[in-house]
Amino acid sequence: MRSMDPRLLLPLAVAMAVTACGGGGGDDNSPGGTAPPPAASTKTRIVTGAISGFGSVIVNGVRYDTSSAQVRIEDRPGAMSELAVGQVVRLEAEVDDRGGARAKTIEQHRLVQGPVQAVDPAAGVLTIAGQVIRVDDDTSFDDSIAQGSLAGVAVGDRVEVHGFSGAAGQARATRVEKADAGEVEVEVTGVVTALDSVVRRFRVGSLVVDYAAATLEDFGAAGLREGDLVEVKGREFLADGALRAQSVDKEDDSPGLSGNEAEVEGLVTRFVSATDFDVAGRAVRTTASTAFVGGTAADLRLDVKVEVEGTVDASGVLVAAKLAFKRAASLRLAARVEAVDTAASTLRALGLTIVVNASTRVEDKEGDDQFFALGDLRVSDWVEVSGYADPAVAGRIIAARLERDEPEDEVELRGPASELQAPRLRVLGVNVETTPATEFEDEDQPIDAATFFARADGLLVEVDGTWNGTALIAGEAEIEREDDGSGTPPPPPPPVTPPPPVTPPPPPPPPPPPPPPPPGGLDGAALYVANCAGCHGSITAIRLMPVSNRTVADIRRAIDANKGGMGFLSTLTDAQLQAIVDAMQAANP
Repeated sequence: MRSMDPRLLLPLAVAMAVTACGGGGGDDNSPGGTAPPPAASTKTRIVTGAISGFGSVIVNGVRYDTSSAQVRIEDRPGAMSELAVGQVVRLEAEVDDRGGARAKTIEQHRLVQGPVQAVDPAAGVLTIAGQVIRVDDDTSFDDSIAQGSLAGVAVGDRVEVHGFSGAAGQARATRVEKADAGEVEVEVTGVVTALDSVVRRFRVGSLVVDYAAATLEDFGAAGLREGDLVEVKGREFLADGALRAQSVDKEDDSPGLSGNEAEVEGLVTRFVSATDFDVAGRAVRTTASTAFVGGTAADLRLDVKVEVEGTVDASGVLVAAKLAFKRAASLRLAARVEAVDTAASTLRALGLTIVVNASTRVEDKEGDDQFFALGDLRVSDWVEVSGYADPAVAGRIIAARLERDEPEDEVELRGPASELQAPRLRVLGVNVETTPATEFEDEDQPIDAATFFARADGLLVEVDGTWNGTALIAGEAEIEREDDGSGTPPPPPPPVTPPPPVTPPPPPPPPPPPPPPPPGGLDGAALYVANCAGCHGSITAIRLMPVSNRTVADIRRAIDANKGGMGFLSTLTDAQLQAIVDAMQAANP
Protein backbone atom coordinates (compact mmCIF):
# COMPACT_ATOMS: atom_id res chain seq x y z
CA MET A 1 0.00 0.00 0.00
CA ARG A 2 1.34 3.49 -0.88
CA SER A 3 2.11 5.52 2.26
CA MET A 4 0.47 8.94 2.83
CA ASP A 5 2.44 12.04 1.92
CA PRO A 6 3.66 13.42 5.28
CA ARG A 7 2.92 16.95 4.05
CA LEU A 8 -0.78 16.11 4.30
CA LEU A 9 -0.71 14.88 7.90
CA LEU A 10 -0.77 18.27 9.63
CA PRO A 11 -3.73 19.70 7.64
CA LEU A 12 -5.59 16.43 8.14
CA ALA A 13 -4.97 16.49 11.88
CA VAL A 14 -6.16 20.09 12.10
CA ALA A 15 -9.29 19.24 10.17
CA MET A 16 -10.02 16.28 12.47
CA ALA A 17 -9.52 18.43 15.54
CA VAL A 18 -11.86 21.10 14.21
CA THR A 19 -14.49 18.45 13.50
CA ALA A 20 -14.09 16.97 16.97
CA CYS A 21 -14.58 20.37 18.59
CA GLY A 22 -17.44 21.42 16.38
CA GLY A 23 -20.44 20.65 18.59
CA GLY A 24 -20.44 23.86 20.56
CA GLY A 25 -23.91 25.18 19.73
CA GLY A 26 -24.73 28.30 17.73
CA ASP A 27 -27.73 29.23 15.66
CA ASP A 28 -26.29 28.59 12.19
CA ASN A 29 -26.80 25.44 10.19
CA SER A 30 -23.15 24.89 9.17
CA PRO A 31 -21.85 21.36 9.73
CA GLY A 32 -19.46 22.40 12.49
CA GLY A 33 -21.78 24.93 14.07
CA THR A 34 -19.28 27.79 13.46
CA ALA A 35 -20.51 30.90 11.66
CA PRO A 36 -18.61 31.71 8.44
CA PRO A 37 -16.65 34.97 8.46
CA PRO A 38 -18.74 37.95 7.40
CA ALA A 39 -18.54 38.84 3.75
CA ALA A 40 -16.27 41.78 2.96
CA SER A 41 -18.15 44.95 2.10
CA THR A 42 -17.12 46.49 -1.21
CA LYS A 43 -17.18 49.89 -2.87
CA THR A 44 -16.63 51.04 -6.41
CA ARG A 45 -13.53 53.14 -7.02
CA ILE A 46 -12.83 55.09 -10.22
CA VAL A 47 -9.14 55.78 -10.79
CA THR A 48 -7.34 57.88 -13.39
CA GLY A 49 -3.56 57.94 -13.48
CA ALA A 50 -0.34 56.74 -15.08
CA ILE A 51 0.66 53.09 -14.79
CA SER A 52 3.73 52.76 -12.57
CA GLY A 53 4.17 48.97 -12.70
CA PHE A 54 2.60 45.57 -13.25
CA GLY A 55 1.76 42.37 -11.41
CA SER A 56 -1.20 42.93 -11.66
CA VAL A 57 -1.32 46.69 -12.42
CA ILE A 58 -0.19 49.59 -10.20
CA VAL A 59 -1.84 53.01 -10.55
CA ASN A 60 -1.41 55.89 -8.10
CA GLY A 61 0.54 53.63 -5.76
CA VAL A 62 -2.19 50.95 -5.48
CA ARG A 63 -1.93 47.43 -6.89
CA TYR A 64 -5.11 46.18 -8.57
CA ASP A 65 -5.79 42.54 -9.36
CA THR A 66 -6.44 42.25 -13.10
CA SER A 67 -7.32 38.57 -13.35
CA SER A 68 -10.88 39.34 -14.48
CA ALA A 69 -10.44 42.87 -15.85
CA GLN A 70 -11.76 43.90 -19.25
CA VAL A 71 -9.14 45.94 -21.12
CA ARG A 72 -9.87 48.46 -23.87
CA ILE A 73 -7.17 50.18 -25.92
CA GLU A 74 -8.34 53.27 -27.82
CA ASP A 75 -11.98 52.08 -27.73
CA ARG A 76 -11.21 48.57 -28.96
CA PRO A 77 -10.89 45.31 -26.96
CA GLY A 78 -7.31 44.87 -25.79
CA ALA A 79 -5.06 42.81 -23.55
CA MET A 80 -2.91 43.54 -20.49
CA SER A 81 0.19 42.80 -22.57
CA GLU A 82 -0.54 45.90 -24.68
CA LEU A 83 -0.31 48.25 -21.70
CA ALA A 84 2.97 49.92 -20.75
CA VAL A 85 4.47 51.87 -17.89
CA GLY A 86 3.67 55.58 -18.19
CA GLN A 87 0.43 55.14 -20.12
CA VAL A 88 -2.54 56.92 -18.52
CA VAL A 89 -5.56 54.73 -17.84
CA ARG A 90 -9.05 55.05 -16.40
CA LEU A 91 -9.73 52.10 -14.14
CA GLU A 92 -12.96 51.01 -12.48
CA ALA A 93 -12.28 48.79 -9.50
CA GLU A 94 -14.00 47.03 -6.66
CA VAL A 95 -12.30 47.53 -3.28
CA ASP A 96 -13.19 45.89 0.01
CA ASP A 97 -12.67 46.68 3.67
CA ARG A 98 -9.95 44.02 3.91
CA GLY A 99 -7.62 45.86 1.57
CA GLY A 100 -8.44 43.94 -1.59
CA ALA A 101 -8.64 45.87 -4.86
CA ARG A 102 -9.83 44.23 -8.08
CA ALA A 103 -9.95 45.98 -11.44
CA LYS A 104 -13.16 45.46 -13.40
CA THR A 105 -12.34 47.61 -16.45
CA ILE A 106 -9.16 49.34 -17.69
CA GLU A 107 -9.37 51.90 -20.49
CA GLN A 108 -6.26 53.37 -22.14
CA HIS A 109 -6.40 56.50 -24.30
CA ARG A 110 -3.39 58.37 -25.64
CA LEU A 111 -3.20 62.12 -25.18
CA VAL A 112 -1.86 63.28 -28.55
CA GLN A 113 -0.93 61.61 -31.84
CA GLY A 114 0.28 63.13 -35.07
CA PRO A 115 3.29 64.42 -36.99
CA VAL A 116 5.88 66.34 -34.99
CA GLN A 117 5.88 70.05 -35.83
CA ALA A 118 8.79 71.12 -33.65
CA VAL A 119 11.15 69.56 -31.13
CA ASP A 120 13.59 71.22 -28.73
CA PRO A 121 15.55 68.55 -26.80
CA ALA A 122 17.45 71.14 -24.73
CA ALA A 123 14.25 72.78 -23.50
CA GLY A 124 12.38 69.47 -23.22
CA VAL A 125 9.53 70.64 -25.45
CA LEU A 126 7.73 68.75 -28.20
CA THR A 127 5.00 70.23 -30.42
CA ILE A 128 2.40 68.02 -32.11
CA ALA A 129 -0.84 69.24 -33.71
CA GLY A 130 -0.59 72.62 -32.02
CA GLN A 131 0.00 71.16 -28.54
CA VAL A 132 3.07 72.11 -26.52
CA ILE A 133 4.15 69.01 -24.61
CA ARG A 134 6.59 69.16 -21.72
CA VAL A 135 9.01 66.25 -21.48
CA ASP A 136 11.03 65.83 -18.27
CA ASP A 137 12.65 63.23 -16.03
CA ASP A 138 9.20 61.81 -15.23
CA THR A 139 8.68 60.91 -18.92
CA SER A 140 9.17 57.31 -20.07
CA PHE A 141 10.35 56.67 -23.63
CA ASP A 142 9.43 53.57 -25.58
CA ASP A 143 12.22 51.58 -27.24
CA SER A 144 10.83 52.80 -30.58
CA ILE A 145 12.36 56.23 -29.76
CA ALA A 146 16.07 56.24 -30.57
CA GLN A 147 18.35 57.26 -27.69
CA GLY A 148 15.40 57.09 -25.30
CA SER A 149 14.99 60.86 -25.36
CA LEU A 150 13.82 63.79 -27.49
CA ALA A 151 17.17 63.60 -29.24
CA GLY A 152 15.68 60.63 -31.10
CA VAL A 153 12.62 62.56 -32.33
CA ALA A 154 12.63 64.58 -35.58
CA VAL A 155 10.19 66.97 -37.21
CA GLY A 156 7.79 64.94 -39.35
CA ASP A 157 7.97 61.78 -37.21
CA ARG A 158 4.56 60.39 -36.32
CA VAL A 159 4.51 60.13 -32.54
CA GLU A 160 1.97 59.29 -29.87
CA VAL A 161 2.14 60.85 -26.42
CA HIS A 162 0.56 59.66 -23.19
CA GLY A 163 0.15 62.10 -20.35
CA PHE A 164 -1.95 64.86 -18.86
CA SER A 165 -3.71 67.80 -20.51
CA GLY A 166 -3.01 71.28 -19.25
CA ALA A 167 -5.03 74.46 -19.12
CA ALA A 168 -4.17 76.12 -22.43
CA GLY A 169 -2.63 73.69 -24.88
CA GLN A 170 0.16 72.83 -22.45
CA ALA A 171 0.55 69.13 -21.63
CA ARG A 172 2.85 66.94 -19.56
CA ALA A 173 4.12 63.72 -21.15
CA THR A 174 4.31 60.52 -19.12
CA ARG A 175 5.26 58.30 -22.09
CA VAL A 176 6.38 58.94 -25.68
CA GLU A 177 6.19 56.29 -28.44
CA LYS A 178 6.42 56.12 -32.22
CA ALA A 179 2.99 55.73 -33.79
CA ASP A 180 2.14 52.40 -35.41
CA ALA A 181 3.08 52.02 -39.05
CA GLY A 182 0.28 53.21 -41.30
CA GLU A 183 -1.39 55.22 -38.54
CA VAL A 184 -2.51 58.49 -40.15
CA GLU A 185 -5.08 59.70 -37.66
CA VAL A 186 -4.44 62.94 -35.77
CA GLU A 187 -5.70 62.84 -32.20
CA VAL A 188 -5.66 65.62 -29.61
CA THR A 189 -7.02 65.78 -26.07
CA GLY A 190 -7.34 69.18 -24.45
CA VAL A 191 -9.50 72.05 -23.27
CA VAL A 192 -11.89 73.83 -25.67
CA THR A 193 -11.17 77.55 -26.14
CA ALA A 194 -12.32 80.21 -28.64
CA LEU A 195 -15.52 78.26 -29.35
CA ASP A 196 -17.56 79.66 -32.24
CA SER A 197 -20.77 77.68 -32.59
CA VAL A 198 -21.78 79.65 -35.71
CA VAL A 199 -18.84 78.66 -37.91
CA ARG A 200 -18.45 75.49 -35.77
CA ARG A 201 -14.82 75.92 -34.86
CA PHE A 202 -12.79 75.97 -31.65
CA ARG A 203 -9.19 75.70 -30.51
CA VAL A 204 -7.28 73.14 -28.52
CA GLY A 205 -3.99 74.80 -27.73
CA SER A 206 -3.10 76.59 -30.96
CA LEU A 207 -4.80 73.95 -33.13
CA VAL A 208 -7.96 75.18 -34.87
CA VAL A 209 -10.57 72.42 -35.02
CA ASP A 210 -13.36 72.52 -37.61
CA TYR A 211 -16.20 70.38 -36.27
CA ALA A 212 -18.83 71.20 -38.91
CA ALA A 213 -18.95 67.59 -40.10
CA ALA A 214 -17.89 65.86 -36.86
CA THR A 215 -19.79 63.37 -34.76
CA LEU A 216 -20.26 64.76 -31.25
CA GLU A 217 -20.46 62.25 -28.38
CA ASP A 218 -21.23 62.40 -24.64
CA PHE A 219 -22.05 66.13 -24.48
CA GLY A 220 -25.66 65.73 -23.36
CA ALA A 221 -28.28 68.41 -23.71
CA ALA A 222 -25.81 71.22 -22.94
CA GLY A 223 -23.79 70.46 -26.06
CA LEU A 224 -20.20 71.50 -26.67
CA ARG A 225 -19.09 74.28 -24.31
CA GLU A 226 -16.07 76.48 -23.69
CA GLY A 227 -13.77 74.81 -21.16
CA ASP A 228 -14.84 71.23 -21.96
CA LEU A 229 -12.07 68.63 -21.96
CA VAL A 230 -12.43 66.85 -25.31
CA GLU A 231 -10.81 64.23 -27.49
CA VAL A 232 -10.63 65.24 -31.15
CA LYS A 233 -9.88 62.85 -34.01
CA GLY A 234 -9.40 63.67 -37.68
CA ARG A 235 -7.35 62.81 -40.76
CA GLU A 236 -7.42 65.88 -42.93
CA PHE A 237 -6.10 69.42 -42.57
CA LEU A 238 -7.90 72.17 -44.44
CA ALA A 239 -6.10 74.76 -46.54
CA ASP A 240 -5.91 77.23 -43.63
CA GLY A 241 -4.33 74.64 -41.30
CA ALA A 242 -7.50 73.74 -39.38
CA LEU A 243 -8.04 70.06 -38.56
CA ARG A 244 -11.30 68.75 -40.01
CA ALA A 245 -12.61 66.68 -37.09
CA GLN A 246 -14.31 63.35 -37.72
CA SER A 247 -15.30 63.02 -34.06
CA VAL A 248 -15.28 65.14 -30.94
CA ASP A 249 -15.84 63.24 -27.69
CA LYS A 250 -16.27 64.81 -24.31
CA GLU A 251 -13.83 63.20 -21.91
CA ASP A 252 -15.59 61.58 -18.97
CA ASP A 253 -15.53 64.38 -16.40
CA SER A 254 -17.56 62.42 -13.86
CA PRO A 255 -15.57 60.12 -11.54
CA GLY A 256 -18.61 57.91 -11.05
CA LEU A 257 -21.91 57.70 -9.18
CA SER A 258 -22.65 59.44 -5.91
CA GLY A 259 -20.88 57.68 -3.06
CA ASN A 260 -18.17 56.14 -5.23
CA GLU A 261 -14.56 56.47 -4.17
CA ALA A 262 -12.38 58.20 -6.75
CA GLU A 263 -8.72 58.99 -7.39
CA VAL A 264 -7.59 61.38 -10.11
CA GLU A 265 -4.00 62.20 -11.09
CA GLY A 266 -3.31 65.06 -13.47
CA LEU A 267 -2.83 68.79 -13.98
CA VAL A 268 -5.18 71.49 -12.73
CA THR A 269 -7.10 72.43 -15.89
CA ARG A 270 -9.57 74.93 -14.37
CA PHE A 271 -9.03 77.08 -11.32
CA VAL A 272 -11.55 79.37 -9.66
CA SER A 273 -10.34 78.99 -6.09
CA ALA A 274 -8.66 76.47 -3.80
CA THR A 275 -12.11 74.98 -3.16
CA ASP A 276 -13.36 74.99 -6.77
CA PHE A 277 -11.15 73.65 -9.57
CA ASP A 278 -10.75 70.81 -12.08
CA VAL A 279 -8.05 68.14 -12.28
CA ALA A 280 -7.75 66.57 -15.74
CA GLY A 281 -11.22 67.96 -16.48
CA ARG A 282 -12.78 66.46 -13.33
CA ALA A 283 -14.53 68.87 -10.94
CA VAL A 284 -12.92 68.85 -7.48
CA ARG A 285 -13.92 70.51 -4.22
CA THR A 286 -11.76 70.76 -1.11
CA THR A 287 -13.14 71.28 2.39
CA ALA A 288 -11.79 72.22 5.81
CA SER A 289 -11.05 68.52 6.43
CA THR A 290 -9.07 67.94 3.22
CA ALA A 291 -5.52 66.76 4.00
CA PHE A 292 -2.85 68.44 1.86
CA VAL A 293 0.40 66.56 1.27
CA GLY A 294 3.56 68.18 -0.08
CA GLY A 295 2.05 71.67 -0.11
CA THR A 296 -0.91 73.78 0.97
CA ALA A 297 -4.11 75.09 -0.60
CA ALA A 298 -2.19 78.26 -1.46
CA ASP A 299 -0.01 76.23 -3.87
CA LEU A 300 -2.95 75.29 -6.09
CA ARG A 301 -3.03 76.98 -9.51
CA LEU A 302 -3.38 76.10 -13.18
CA ASP A 303 -1.12 73.33 -14.51
CA VAL A 304 0.07 72.17 -11.09
CA LYS A 305 0.29 68.36 -11.00
CA VAL A 306 -1.68 66.74 -8.17
CA GLU A 307 -3.33 63.50 -7.10
CA VAL A 308 -6.74 63.76 -5.45
CA GLU A 309 -8.54 61.08 -3.44
CA GLY A 310 -12.07 61.36 -2.15
CA THR A 311 -15.74 60.58 -2.64
CA VAL A 312 -18.17 61.66 -5.35
CA ASP A 313 -21.07 63.79 -4.13
CA ALA A 314 -24.63 63.93 -5.51
CA SER A 315 -23.67 66.56 -8.10
CA GLY A 316 -20.79 64.47 -9.45
CA VAL A 317 -18.05 66.57 -7.84
CA LEU A 318 -15.06 64.79 -6.30
CA VAL A 319 -14.90 65.93 -2.66
CA ALA A 320 -11.24 65.64 -1.73
CA ALA A 321 -10.28 63.78 1.43
CA LYS A 322 -6.60 64.05 0.44
CA LEU A 323 -4.74 66.12 -2.13
CA ALA A 324 -1.07 65.36 -2.82
CA PHE A 325 1.19 67.62 -4.85
CA LYS A 326 3.28 65.51 -7.24
CA ARG A 327 6.91 66.54 -6.98
CA ALA A 328 8.92 66.89 -10.16
CA ALA A 329 12.09 64.83 -10.30
CA SER A 330 15.26 66.93 -10.43
CA LEU A 331 17.89 64.38 -9.41
CA ARG A 332 19.20 61.73 -11.79
CA LEU A 333 21.79 59.00 -12.01
CA ALA A 334 22.80 56.21 -14.36
CA ALA A 335 25.15 53.56 -13.01
CA ARG A 336 25.54 49.92 -12.02
CA VAL A 337 23.68 48.49 -9.03
CA GLU A 338 25.92 47.91 -6.01
CA ALA A 339 23.35 46.33 -3.67
CA VAL A 340 19.63 45.52 -3.44
CA ASP A 341 17.61 45.30 -0.22
CA THR A 342 14.08 44.17 -1.05
CA ALA A 343 13.07 44.14 2.63
CA ALA A 344 13.91 47.84 2.93
CA SER A 345 12.76 48.59 -0.66
CA THR A 346 16.11 50.17 -1.51
CA LEU A 347 19.07 49.77 -3.82
CA ARG A 348 22.51 51.35 -3.90
CA ALA A 349 24.33 52.92 -6.85
CA LEU A 350 27.22 55.40 -6.87
CA GLY A 351 27.23 54.93 -3.10
CA LEU A 352 23.73 56.44 -2.83
CA THR A 353 20.71 54.80 -1.20
CA ILE A 354 17.67 54.90 -3.49
CA VAL A 355 14.16 54.24 -2.17
CA VAL A 356 11.67 52.46 -4.43
CA ASN A 357 8.07 52.84 -3.26
CA ALA A 358 4.61 52.03 -4.60
CA SER A 359 4.57 55.22 -6.67
CA THR A 360 7.93 54.61 -8.37
CA ARG A 361 7.50 53.95 -12.07
CA VAL A 362 9.57 50.83 -12.85
CA GLU A 363 10.37 49.49 -16.32
CA ASP A 364 12.70 46.89 -17.79
CA LYS A 365 14.25 48.19 -21.02
CA GLU A 366 16.94 45.52 -21.05
CA GLY A 367 14.81 42.37 -21.09
CA ASP A 368 11.31 43.84 -21.71
CA ASP A 369 9.92 42.05 -18.65
CA GLN A 370 6.50 43.67 -18.17
CA PHE A 371 6.38 42.45 -14.56
CA PHE A 372 9.80 43.83 -13.65
CA ALA A 373 10.13 44.91 -10.01
CA LEU A 374 12.83 45.78 -7.49
CA GLY A 375 13.27 42.11 -6.60
CA ASP A 376 14.36 41.38 -10.17
CA LEU A 377 17.41 43.65 -9.92
CA ARG A 378 20.83 42.07 -9.50
CA VAL A 379 24.18 43.53 -8.52
CA SER A 380 25.92 44.98 -11.62
CA ASP A 381 22.63 45.60 -13.47
CA TRP A 382 22.64 49.01 -15.12
CA VAL A 383 19.89 51.35 -13.92
CA GLU A 384 18.73 54.85 -14.73
CA VAL A 385 16.99 56.63 -11.85
CA SER A 386 15.24 59.99 -11.58
CA GLY A 387 13.83 61.24 -8.33
CA TYR A 388 14.07 63.74 -5.52
CA ALA A 389 15.73 64.02 -2.11
CA ASP A 390 14.02 62.14 0.71
CA PRO A 391 12.66 64.91 2.98
CA ALA A 392 12.76 62.56 5.98
CA VAL A 393 16.25 61.07 5.68
CA ALA A 394 19.29 63.02 4.53
CA GLY A 395 21.39 61.45 1.79
CA ARG A 396 18.62 59.28 0.32
CA ILE A 397 16.84 59.60 -3.02
CA ILE A 398 13.19 58.66 -3.53
CA ALA A 399 12.93 57.24 -7.04
CA ALA A 400 10.15 58.63 -9.21
CA ARG A 401 11.29 56.47 -12.13
CA LEU A 402 13.56 53.40 -12.22
CA GLU A 403 14.61 51.70 -15.45
CA ARG A 404 16.89 48.74 -16.01
CA ASP A 405 18.74 49.26 -19.28
CA GLU A 406 21.73 48.26 -21.34
CA PRO A 407 25.04 49.43 -19.79
CA GLU A 408 26.56 52.66 -21.07
CA ASP A 409 30.17 53.81 -21.31
CA GLU A 410 29.92 56.46 -18.60
CA VAL A 411 28.03 56.88 -15.36
CA GLU A 412 25.91 59.99 -14.87
CA LEU A 413 24.95 61.97 -11.79
CA ARG A 414 22.83 65.14 -11.54
CA GLY A 415 22.16 67.05 -8.34
CA PRO A 416 23.11 70.14 -6.36
CA ALA A 417 26.83 70.90 -6.09
CA SER A 418 28.42 71.49 -2.69
CA GLU A 419 31.81 71.63 -0.95
CA LEU A 420 33.56 73.01 -4.02
CA GLN A 421 37.31 73.05 -3.52
CA ALA A 422 38.97 72.73 -6.92
CA PRO A 423 39.61 70.19 -8.27
CA ARG A 424 37.00 68.46 -6.07
CA LEU A 425 33.33 68.88 -5.25
CA ARG A 426 30.41 66.83 -4.00
CA VAL A 427 27.11 66.13 -5.77
CA LEU A 428 24.36 64.65 -3.58
CA GLY A 429 27.16 63.86 -1.15
CA VAL A 430 29.08 61.85 -3.78
CA ASN A 431 32.77 62.70 -4.17
CA VAL A 432 33.56 64.11 -7.62
CA GLU A 433 37.13 64.52 -8.87
CA THR A 434 37.89 66.75 -11.85
CA THR A 435 41.08 66.51 -13.91
CA PRO A 436 42.87 68.71 -16.47
CA ALA A 437 40.95 66.74 -19.14
CA THR A 438 37.49 67.51 -17.64
CA GLU A 439 35.25 69.60 -19.92
CA PHE A 440 33.18 72.27 -18.16
CA GLU A 441 29.96 73.92 -19.38
CA ASP A 442 27.32 76.34 -18.15
CA GLU A 443 24.04 75.61 -19.97
CA ASP A 444 25.86 74.22 -23.05
CA GLN A 445 28.36 77.12 -23.08
CA PRO A 446 32.00 76.03 -22.59
CA ILE A 447 33.68 77.55 -19.53
CA ASP A 448 36.98 76.95 -17.76
CA ALA A 449 37.47 75.15 -14.46
CA ALA A 450 37.90 78.35 -12.45
CA THR A 451 34.58 79.75 -13.72
CA PHE A 452 32.80 76.47 -12.99
CA PHE A 453 34.03 76.33 -9.39
CA ALA A 454 33.16 80.00 -8.89
CA ARG A 455 29.56 79.58 -10.14
CA ALA A 456 28.37 76.06 -9.34
CA ASP A 457 27.89 76.14 -5.57
CA GLY A 458 24.28 75.18 -4.76
CA LEU A 459 23.26 74.84 -8.42
CA LEU A 460 22.24 71.69 -10.25
CA VAL A 461 25.16 70.12 -12.07
CA GLU A 462 25.37 67.05 -14.27
CA VAL A 463 28.57 65.04 -14.15
CA ASP A 464 29.47 62.26 -16.60
CA GLY A 465 32.50 60.06 -16.07
CA THR A 466 33.76 56.88 -14.45
CA TRP A 467 33.11 55.48 -10.97
CA ASN A 468 36.03 53.94 -9.08
CA GLY A 469 33.99 52.82 -6.07
CA THR A 470 34.64 55.87 -3.93
CA ALA A 471 34.63 58.84 -6.35
CA LEU A 472 33.26 59.87 -9.71
CA ILE A 473 36.09 60.91 -12.05
CA ALA A 474 34.50 63.63 -14.19
CA GLY A 475 34.88 63.62 -17.96
CA GLU A 476 32.26 66.39 -18.25
CA ALA A 477 30.68 68.70 -15.69
CA GLU A 478 27.83 71.04 -16.67
CA ILE A 479 25.85 73.60 -14.69
CA GLU A 480 22.11 73.20 -15.35
CA ARG A 481 19.96 76.18 -14.46
CA GLU A 482 16.36 75.45 -13.47
CA ASP A 483 13.52 77.75 -14.55
CA ASP A 484 12.38 80.42 -12.14
CA GLY A 485 9.27 78.52 -11.10
CA SER A 486 7.01 81.32 -12.24
CA GLY A 487 4.85 78.95 -14.22
CA THR A 488 5.36 80.99 -17.40
CA PRO A 489 4.56 78.60 -20.26
CA PRO A 490 6.88 78.08 -23.23
CA PRO A 491 6.30 80.06 -26.40
CA PRO A 492 3.22 79.05 -28.38
CA PRO A 493 3.88 76.49 -31.11
CA PRO A 494 4.28 77.36 -34.76
CA PRO A 495 1.17 77.32 -36.94
CA VAL A 496 -0.02 73.83 -37.77
CA THR A 497 1.18 72.78 -41.20
CA PRO A 498 -0.62 70.07 -43.14
CA PRO A 499 1.05 66.64 -42.95
CA PRO A 500 2.00 64.66 -46.05
CA PRO A 501 -1.05 63.87 -48.20
CA VAL A 502 -3.11 60.86 -47.17
CA THR A 503 -6.04 59.23 -48.81
CA PRO A 504 -9.03 60.29 -46.70
CA PRO A 505 -12.50 58.81 -46.86
CA PRO A 506 -14.99 60.58 -49.13
CA PRO A 507 -15.10 64.19 -47.97
CA PRO A 508 -18.13 65.42 -46.03
CA PRO A 509 -20.02 68.50 -47.17
CA PRO A 510 -17.82 71.59 -47.03
CA PRO A 511 -18.09 73.65 -43.85
CA PRO A 512 -19.60 77.12 -43.86
CA PRO A 513 -17.12 79.79 -44.88
CA PRO A 514 -15.35 81.61 -42.01
CA PRO A 515 -16.66 85.04 -41.07
CA PRO A 516 -15.15 88.03 -42.86
CA PRO A 517 -12.37 89.90 -41.09
CA PRO A 518 -13.44 92.84 -38.98
CA PRO A 519 -13.59 96.31 -40.52
CA GLY A 520 -10.15 97.64 -41.15
CA GLY A 521 -8.65 94.30 -42.21
CA LEU A 522 -6.54 92.16 -39.86
CA ASP A 523 -7.83 91.21 -36.41
CA GLY A 524 -4.87 92.11 -34.22
CA ALA A 525 -6.46 90.82 -31.01
CA ALA A 526 -7.01 87.38 -32.57
CA LEU A 527 -3.44 87.36 -33.91
CA TYR A 528 -2.19 88.20 -30.41
CA VAL A 529 -4.17 85.32 -28.85
CA ALA A 530 -2.89 82.85 -31.45
CA ASN A 531 0.77 83.88 -31.36
CA CYS A 532 1.59 85.82 -28.20
CA ALA A 533 -0.79 85.03 -25.33
CA GLY A 534 0.89 81.73 -24.49
CA CYS A 535 3.96 83.59 -23.21
CA HIS A 536 2.78 87.11 -22.47
CA GLY A 537 -0.66 86.50 -21.00
CA SER A 538 -3.94 88.22 -21.71
CA ILE A 539 -3.76 91.22 -24.02
CA THR A 540 -5.26 93.33 -21.20
CA ALA A 541 -2.60 92.17 -18.70
CA ILE A 542 0.54 91.61 -20.73
CA ARG A 543 3.45 90.02 -18.88
CA LEU A 544 7.18 90.16 -19.64
CA MET A 545 6.88 92.78 -22.39
CA PRO A 546 8.08 96.31 -21.51
CA VAL A 547 6.05 99.09 -23.09
CA SER A 548 9.18 100.31 -24.87
CA ASN A 549 9.33 97.05 -26.81
CA ARG A 550 5.82 97.17 -28.23
CA THR A 551 6.63 98.37 -31.73
CA VAL A 552 6.85 96.45 -34.97
CA ALA A 553 10.59 97.10 -35.22
CA ASP A 554 11.27 95.90 -31.67
CA ILE A 555 9.16 92.76 -32.10
CA ARG A 556 10.84 92.01 -35.43
CA ARG A 557 14.29 92.31 -33.80
CA ALA A 558 13.22 89.90 -31.04
CA ILE A 559 11.98 87.42 -33.64
CA ASP A 560 15.18 87.68 -35.70
CA ALA A 561 17.26 87.10 -32.54
CA ASN A 562 14.98 84.23 -31.45
CA LYS A 563 14.57 85.98 -28.11
CA GLY A 564 12.69 83.69 -25.74
CA GLY A 565 12.18 81.22 -28.59
CA MET A 566 10.27 83.73 -30.74
CA GLY A 567 12.03 82.71 -33.96
CA PHE A 568 9.10 80.59 -35.09
CA LEU A 569 7.06 83.81 -35.53
CA SER A 570 9.21 84.80 -38.51
CA THR A 571 6.30 83.96 -40.83
CA LEU A 572 4.29 86.91 -39.49
CA THR A 573 4.19 89.84 -41.89
CA ASP A 574 4.82 93.44 -40.89
CA ALA A 575 1.12 94.09 -41.46
CA GLN A 576 0.22 91.34 -39.01
CA LEU A 577 2.72 92.65 -36.47
CA GLN A 578 1.31 96.16 -36.87
CA ALA A 579 -2.19 94.80 -36.23
CA ILE A 580 -0.91 93.10 -33.05
CA VAL A 581 0.79 96.32 -31.91
CA ASP A 582 -2.37 98.35 -32.55
CA ALA A 583 -4.47 95.83 -30.62
CA MET A 584 -2.07 95.91 -27.65
CA GLN A 585 -2.16 99.70 -27.57
CA ALA A 586 -5.94 99.73 -27.75
CA ALA A 587 -6.23 97.17 -24.92
CA ASN A 588 -3.70 98.97 -22.71
CA PRO A 589 -4.42 102.71 -23.05
